[in-house]
Amino acid sequence: MNLMKDRLLMDVQKIAFESLRDDTTGHAMDHMNRVVQNALLIMKGMNVDEVVVLVSCYVHDCIDEKLVEDVEKASKQLERQLYSIGLSKEQVMQVMHIIRNLSFSKREISEPLSDEGKVVQDADRLDAIGAVGIARTFQYSGSKGNVLYDSTIPLPVEDREIGQNARHSTLHHFYDKLLLIKDNMNTKNGKKLAMERHKTLEQFLLQFMKEWNGVG
Repeated sequence: MNLMKDRLLMDVQKIAFESLRDDTTGHAMDHMNRVVQNALLIMKGMNVDEVVVLVSCYVHDCIDEKLVEDVEKASKQLERQLYSIGLSKEQVMQVMHIIRNLSFSKREISEPLSDEGKVVQDADRLDAIGAVGIARTFQYSGSKGNVLYDSTIPLPVEDREIGQNARHSTLHHFYDKLLLIKDNMNTKNGKKLAMERHKTLEQFLLQFMKEWNGVG
């Protein structure tokens, strides 16, 4: 069974690599590998289908509307590929449901996730915060030509203001999304891991503003 699982995961890695091999936005294979490692930590002590979790981690960005031109076409292709490497119909359906409902920006309209989906979502969100998350944020923004910081747009001064408005500078993205992640984690282990990374975000923002304003 382990040999079959190892072979399947090797095959799904190839699918993921081919799908996003040219990515320069922070969603390449290194991101997928970190999400997998996060998931292994998160699902310790949980009764979940490990294959569904790990496959979902590897392919979760293969149908992301930010990264592919035709989501429907990419979805159909991915389904065919998952069947071709030996996943059952139930497993394919689970994987596709998970990766279609991971988006943070669509969290209020997404369908409820299974326990497997909650692990994958937490694993992906962890890679959006902390030191690596900060680096990926600027990598993505740079690839899209976004400005570093627009000081003409006030930053939120109270917690309740965080996340209320869509903004366009890279730094404002921290307030629109990244600072919200800690309180939107699903699992016990995920919440614990997010705490330390959240502190890194806060420390970075304090130091950034000191340097931006020439006072530190």
